[in-house]
Amino acid sequence: MKKQMREYPEVFKEQAVSLLRSSGRSAADIERELGITPGLLSRWNRLKAKAAGEVIAPRSNRFLAEEPLAEQVKQLERENARLRQEKEILKKQWHRFGSAQHRLHAPKPVRYDFVERHRSEFEVSLMCDLLQISRSGYYDWRTRPISQREMANQHLLDKIKAAYEANRGCYGSPRIYHEIKDEIPCSVNRVARLMRQHGIRGKQSKRYKTTTQQNKNHPAAPNHLAQDFQRQPASGKVVRGYHLSTFGRRRLVVPGRGD
Repeated sequence: MKKQMREYPEVFKEQAVSLLRSSGRSAADIERELGITPGLLSRWNRLKAKAAGEVIAPRSNRFLAEEPLAEQVKQLERENARLRQEKEILKKQWHRFGSAQHRLHAPKPVRYDFVERHRSEFEVSLMCDLLQISRSGYYDWRTRPISQREMANQHLLDKIKAAYEANRGCYGSPRIYHEIKDEIPCSVNRVARLMRQHGIRGKQSKRYKTTTQQNKNHPAAPNHLAQDFQRQPASGKVVRGYHLSTFGRRRLVVPGRGD
């Protein structure tokens, strides 16, 4: 059976539009109060302005002129809170996924799991927007039974974390694979994929970089002492040391006493 559209009298439309323009309240608030279908009041307002030859400024330009100061403060506070949440979510996503490319290319179940773990801290809709997943897909994933593959991946992930922590976080995917391959059948690529998806990385020591550029064409200085530092007469060996002294902002090289 075709649904019959509700019709509103012209007088009712005029009064509703007048209330919208004079009260400074939002169209959604007035629609809820009067029982109007969402979106209709804004449409009536546009049609009335078009018939009268008026130009309606965008919402961003009408904000300061039409809304009371208290509403402006509330709006700014909501936007500020949302930005703070986005910042905290991105921090946690960085620790979990790494770069933005890895975050957006991670499988959807992994992104759903991130939302599930942090749903008590942040808004679900905000996390879904940042991870580019739908809320309906997330709620459907929550009610969906766990597949055999997901159970196997979770069991393998527990083994990976245990081996990773046992080796103080120094092992990467090849070494962890050799650690657990006798306990659970898996491949090195599967281990690497799970570690990458859950932000597990082996610690890497920085390679020593030599900054001194040596000229191999220059001969080495001759070794006159030959490691013989015994005290000799005045005509013998004289060894003089140097040290740095600071005078104000200047640093001077001061010769030491000869032996």
